[in-house]
Amino acid sequence: AREAADEAQRAEDPLPLRRAKITLEAAKKKAERARAPFEEATKIATAAREASDEAASQATAARENADKEAAQATAAREAADEAQRQATAAREASDAAAEEARQAREAADAAAEEARQKEEAAVASANEAKRQEAQAVAAAEEALAKEEAAVTALEEAKAKEEAAKVAEAPFKAAQDELEAALADLKKQEDEYNGKIEDCKKRSEEGGVVTRNKAKNELAQLLAEDPLPLRRAKITLEAAKKKAERARAPFEEATKIATAAREASDEAASQATAARENADKEAAQATAREAAEEARAASEVAKQAAEDALQNAQNELAEAEVVLKELIENAGSGQGSLFWIERQLHETRKYLPESRGGIRK
Repeated sequence: AREAADEAQRAEDPLPLRRAKITLEAAKKKAERARAPFEEATKIATAAREASDEAASQATAARENADKEAAQATAAREAADEAQRQATAAREASDAAAEEARQAREAADAAAEEARQKEEAAVASANEAKRQEAQAVAAAEEALAKEEAAVTALEEAKAKEEAAKVAEAPFKAAQDELEAALADLKKQEDEYNGKIEDCKKRSEEGGVVTRNKAKNELAQLLAEDPLPLRRAKITLEAAKKKAERARAPFEEATKIATAAREASDEAASQATAARENADKEAAQATAREAAEEARAASEVAKQAAEDALQNAQNELAEAEVVLKELIENAGSGQGSLFWIERQLHETRKYLPESRGGIRK
């Protein structure tokens, strides 16, 4: 209630309100005076910032311009370097071309020298080929004669071998019979000895009856007289030795004749091979000579063709001169002259262009 009374009293007295207003206005002016330096400083700072921004923009533009100029300078330097490189490459290419030309000239000189040497070698080779051909023909003839002699010797050796075999045949047959008889005799002897051994073995094994039987068989075998068998063996061996001695000269003659025939066969084969090789070499030598003759004939034909072509060119030139004189002096007959001129023009189509010919 007291506060409400104070409030009512203040509402009735306006003096405090005026005082407050005056105080506020004074404070405002004081605040404005106090703010003025700060506003000025803010303006100065703003102007300084704007000037700084402008300076920064100008500095950025200057830097960009400097970068651009630096890039242009770098490009110019690189272009200069490239130009220098190209100039160096051009100089090196020029030097290389000069060196290549020098080498080409030296190669041409070497080729000319090589061609001269090849020509000399070709002449020498042709002469050598002729000499070798003569030797090959002589060798072929000699080989043919040797082959014929070898064939004759072979026929004689075959006849001698056959005669030696015929002479040896009876002695060989007798010896074969004796050897067969000896083999049969040895077979009988082996069977006899085998029976004795078998009886001896059985007489010592098995039962009493078996042993006694084996002993009886053994006694019978031992009781047989082996003398005829031994005599027959001795007689056959003596006959065999006699037959071997009788056959020996003929057998040796046969061996000699066979060896001679085989040697003749080999000699004949070698002679035939030598003759065939000689024929081959002679044919090759003849082929080389034929090739040389064909080359020489080709050169002659080429020269004849050149001469004929030159004669045709000369005759055509003479005909054209005559035709020109006729055209200059003719009063009539132009149609015939035109026809002749046309014929000469057609004739030039069959000459080489290097000799005054024209394309068809």
